[in-house]
Amino acid sequence: MKWPYMNLRVVQSEYEVLIFTCQMAQTEVLKQLSSMGRLVVCAGNGAVQSSTNLALLRHGISLWIDVPLDIMARDVCEASSSGSYPEVTDQLAALYNKYRDGYATADAIISVQKVASRLGCDNFDDITIEEMTLEALREIQKLTRVKKMLEEAARPF
Repeated sequence: MKWPYMNLRVVQSEYEVLIFTCQMAQTEVLKQLSSMGRLVVCAGNGAVQSSTNLALLRHGISLWIDVPLDIMARDVCEASSSGSYPEVTDQLAALYNKYRDGYATADAIISVQKVASRLGCDNFDDITIEEMTLEALREIQKLTRVKKMLEEAARPF
């Protein structure tokens, strides 16, 4: 399975400029989208780097799509010439460690491992994007019901 992700570059300074530019643009887009309803927004690492972005994401339901680093590293290596597998794995691990606290603020985690376990799959590569999407939709449905119940409970009698 191929996972969508941000293209990694080995050159650190270019990478930092790219991240900063993307983060500013992402904040602006999140500001505009947070006032709209019924949208699906796919946000990268920039969305969890700043407290502003995290606050904007709180206007809706946020999901962390948790894919094992080794799978992501393999896919990055196959899709581009971003470096060797160990280099890419190290870069992804560094990004994960840097942004882990932001990821943890998600309302729910959609984990490849959890979906594989539920489906009785031993090989994570057997999990399709469609199966992950269905898991995400189930979580959104649960979270929407909980949010509605909380709103109704907060209304005065």
